[in-house]
Amino acid sequence: MANINVGTTTLILFEKHKKMFLNDDMLNESTANSYVNDTNKLLNLIFESPILKKELTFINNIQNKYIDNDVLASRYIDDNINLFEIYTINEVFDERKKLNEFYDSNIFDEIKNTNQYLLYEAIDNLIVESLKPHEEVNVDVLHESFNVVLNHIKTPKNKKEEINESIQNLDEEIVKIAVDKYNEEFSKLTTEDKEFIKKLINTDDDKKKELFEEEKKECLNLLEMIEESHLVSRKEKAIEKVNLMEYDHNKINDQLIDLYDLKRGLV
Repeated sequence: MANINVGTTTLILFEKHKKMFLNDDMLNESTANSYVNDTNKLLNLIFESPILKKELTFINNIQNKYIDNDVLASRYIDDNINLFEIYTINEVFDERKKLNEFYDSNIFDEIKNTNQYLLYEAIDNLIVESLKPHEEVNVDVLHESFNVVLNHIKTPKNKKEEINESIQNLDEEIVKIAVDKYNEEFSKLTTEDKEFIKKLINTDDDKKKELFEEEKKECLNLLEMIEESHLVSRKEKAIEKVNLMEYDHNKINDQLIDLYDLKRGLV
């Protein structure tokens, strides 16, 4: 198995689901769910691990940065490498084992020569070589990787934006294909259902938090309107459960779906 890391894992997962959405003539329910489930599972693993989360921060910092000055750019790279100085190389490798389930050798062979992978590999080399015992450091690998990252940071911002925009557009295209195929396969969805799905896809985190509070309030109002005596006990338990729900960034989609399903069952 190749040296699995956060950057490699995200590329493998992205390519895997791109193939699923572009190659499947019909999207079945398990295929549709795997896109959401795998992505959420990976994000949860990363954000629950301080080490993996720092690795993602390192990647995002480098990918989105533009500094023309060699000295300032080099200092910026060093500052990102220093994020890992409190860890040992074994601690980093142990945390990365959590990502093994996402590895796919066939997809890895397809992405290993892409510019995106080569950048992630260079970032990975900087982390690993910086944590090795002094006598084991591969100076050539360290120097070459540093230059790859340095050249990326010094790339004019407009060129980077074009690259990022193409990646973003491809991601949006995949999501659109998934939604279109989902609607085709599950044509019994109501207009309201489809609007709700679109909200989940197109709404940012801040708006999702607002939507969460709105859905929660609507559910409570509908529950309070229940007057049947034989439903009092279930009504009180449902109200208590909804009241106890608190916004969770990592689980917000599941929370909104739960509230939506409850509301739909009450009207």
